[in-house]
Amino acid sequence: MTRRTFEHLTVISTATLLGFLFTWVIYKFHPSGFLGYSLGATGDTKTLPVFSVYWSLFDPNDFGSLGTKYLLQSLVFGGIAYFTYLLATRFFPHLRLHAFLLCCVTPNLVLRIPMPSAMLLFTFFILVGTYFTVRFAETENTNYGLLAGIFLAITTLTRPSSVFIGLFVFVSLIISFLYSHHWHGLSKALTRSILPISFVCLSISCVVLMNHQHHGKAMYSHQSGSQALYWTYPCLSAPTGCGSRPTSALNAARSIYNEKAQALGKAPTPPEQNSLETTIAIKLLLAVPLQTLISSSTISWIKLATYSSLPEIVYRFTGNHISIHTIYGAFHNGYRPNNHLQLFALTVIAMSYVINVLFLFFSLYGLYLSFKSPKTFGPALIIFSMTMALLLAHIGMGNPRYRTYIEPFLILFFLGGFSSFLKALKNKTRVK
Repeated sequence: MTRRTFEHLTVISTATLLGFLFTWVIYKFHPSGFLGYSLGATGDTKTLPVFSVYWSLFDPNDFGSLGTKYLLQSLVFGGIAYFTYLLATRFFPHLRLHAFLLCCVTPNLVLRIPMPSAMLLFTFFILVGTYFTVRFAETENTNYGLLAGIFLAITTLTRPSSVFIGLFVFVSLIISFLYSHHWHGLSKALTRSILPISFVCLSISCVVLMNHQHHGKAMYSHQSGSQALYWTYPCLSAPTGCGSRPTSALNAARSIYNEKAQALGKAPTPPEQNSLETTIAIKLLLAVPLQTLISSSTISWIKLATYSSLPEIVYRFTGNHISIHTIYGAFHNGYRPNNHLQLFALTVIAMSYVINVLFLFFSLYGLYLSFKSPKTFGPALIIFSMTMALLLAHIGMGNPRYRTYIEPFLILFFLGGFSSFLKALKNKTRVK
């Protein structure tokens, strides 16, 4: 066994064991309503095929294989840590182990292990698809293109949030191939870029045709209408976007839908409900001033990137909603912690927001450095495009849980930016 093979095996096994250990400890201390989730409760059964199959493994009536189910989540987490490590070798090889270790301790990723949801699985497929797309852009090897297409296709069958991925990756691949050939060979760049995207188009087409066969209407997902009406509209109608949806806008959306649904004279079928929700959402969004749409989108993305996931951990354990706003408001109104433990917990949560801001700053700096280097321009463009596709799918929503999908990318560029900053600081100190 070579040293590199041993390193690869150590990385994935260590991450898996750490994930399983964390899950086991949490379950021992908090077995009822595991981190706020009842095992097997989906909350929404209108899912795409991959998530539906995966969720069936978490059968609430079968607790005999509880350890197996948590091990499965840990394996997915191990895969995320491993492919973060692999992706780091394409950008900053000397920081690959740092990327792996940081991935293993990032709260927004580790927190998802005990939760039987699609978020961790979706993140895994995004990361694997991105890695093979990057390798395809670097080598122009058809095998990498096929693997990229397969995993990107699986991604589109996992969550509707992936709806824009195909288009964004297609454009980034064209630009990447043109850049590597000094902006020559447009026809070849187009031909190569079609390979992985054809799998994405095929997978989406299969879902659309399946929905048409079963429901009489061609559509990608039943969730698009409810997402637009009950999430996108309320969030975009608020000038600062949302972490929590504005109650007034949400109630107005529900009221309009109920009125329109009752006018049908019968209970709407899933396609009719989706169509009605989509129509109402479009009308409501068109009525929102352009200035509000721009400000809510921008501020919500800033929230998504900088807000801490620690308050969610507190909520899962205690049921108490804590954010930087509630902390500031409590102290502003004369609140004082009862003991040192409370003071420490509030301080850690408050500091986590500051850390996230610094984390985002160095991530953007690392992305800038990657764009500057001819060797990593193409791969950086692919990751940037993937990130923008996911952010666009969650426009207006500033909840940090939607940062889970891009967390490995942020980790990667953070290490590159922070490492470069430390190096520059060290050189400046030597000169003095």
